[in-house]
This record gives sequence, structure tokens and C-alpha cells, in this order.
Amino acid sequence: MPIIEIKALPQKPEVNISDTLKTICVRLADKMGLEPKQVWATWTTIEPGCYLEGEAQSRVQPYDTHPPLVNMMAFEGKSDSEIETAMLTIAEELAKRLQIDPENIFIKYDETKSGRVFTGGTTIIKTKHGK
Repeated sequence: MPIIEIKALPQKPEVNISDTLKTICVRLADKMGLEPKQVWATWTTIEPGCYLEGEAQSRVQPYDTHPPLVNMMAFEGKSDSEIETAMLTIAEELAKRLQIDPENIFIKYDETKSGRVFTGGTTIIKTKHGK
């Protein structure tokens, strides 16, 4: 159950945020061998003037500065290769959809330990078989 949280400046009018999130969920699910409904994503637009690189401000998403800030959270146990593939999948889709430099994306991956997630009315305990 990966959760992707994206924070970014306002986007160009042609960028459809909902479609972007949907595509990220579907592509990531495919790469991770999950059902699309098992991948959740949120988007928060950062108000202009509330995201600076040093002294530099921007009112909309620039091509090569003020990268979208992505936090990905998933259960522990993924290999370094699986984590890298997941982050690359997100970065590729964001770069394409937002029309920005692929190097202008910041992603942080956090592992969530078994027994430290509550959803569906219960604490989730991950077994060796991933259930």
C-alpha cells in the first residue's frame, strides 16, 4: 500500500492534476505488482510565495527550479532496486505530465514498519508473504 504525497507550486493550465495522480497510481501499481486501488496519491498545491529556493520565488511550476516535493511511504521489505524503480516511475510520469526537467523532481522514500499502520479498522501486520 504505497502512499504518494506530492506538494508543488501551481501548474500550467493544461496540466490535469487528477489525471496525473491516476496515471502515477496505475503505473506504480503495475511496477510493484499491486492492484491500482492499493496505491494512494494526494496533491497539495503550494501557495505562491510559500516555496522558495534561497531567495528565489516562483508563482507557477518552473521547468528547472522549485522541484515538486514527493514523499512516498510504503511497507518495509522492498529491495533497493524495487525502491529505485518506484521512484523512477513517479519521476518519469511527473516530468512528462508537468512538462518539467526530469532532474527537477525531489522524492523521499520512507519505510513503514509492520504493525505501525492502521487502516480498514485494524492494525496491518505484514507477513513474510506480503499479506
